[in-house]
Amino acid sequence: MHVLCFILEGEASLLIDGVLCRIRPFELYLLVPGMIVDIPDRCSTITYYGLFFEPVMLMKEGKRFEGVKSLSLSGAFLPGHIPIRQPQQVLQRLLHMYDQSRGAARADAFSLRLLLEEFISFIIANAPEQRAASDERIERSILYMKENYMRKINIDHLAEAAEMTTTAYSRLFRKMKVASPIEYLSQIRMDKAKQIFD
Repeated sequence: MHVLCFILEGEASLLIDGVLCRIRPFELYLLVPGMIVDIPDRCSTITYYGLFFEPVMLMKEGKRFEGVKSLSLSGAFLPGHIPIRQPQQVLQRLLHMYDQSRGAARADAFSLRLLLEEFISFIIANAPEQRAASDERIERSILYMKENYMRKINIDHLAEAAEMTTTAYSRLFRKMKVASPIEYLSQIRMDKAKQIFD
């Protein structure tokens, strides 16, 4: 089960997959299955709204589409902190979904799914401008790829070059480069092969 957490109150420093995160009010986080969240013993109370959902992938079978549970999200949503520009509007939309899922006038599953899709679209459409970001650890691992592309390289080698845990490295790399480390390495290898044959 995936969870979108909108923090209402409380602040804390948490380790999310080995990366230190400062949790603050009016921030949005995506937690996914397998993610490790370490909460310190002296953590203050954190109040949040949690939106629990399972990703669905549409598969075409003949002339019709069928929804199949997916293990991950694709596109703009990556695990961890999700930058938002209009936290009050995000909160209002969450409260509306909450109201629609409770009481006598409870919406049906299809309507609730549409509200979720609209919510996700709103977050993506109103995402803050991304500045070109770099991280010394990721750049170090890319240099390692470029220097050793002819050797057998796995994700553990790259995480070691970045001096990070494998899980934290993979998530940070994907967040910064919008590709997995292995996809990025494959692209480097293809580019080098093109240079040889051109």
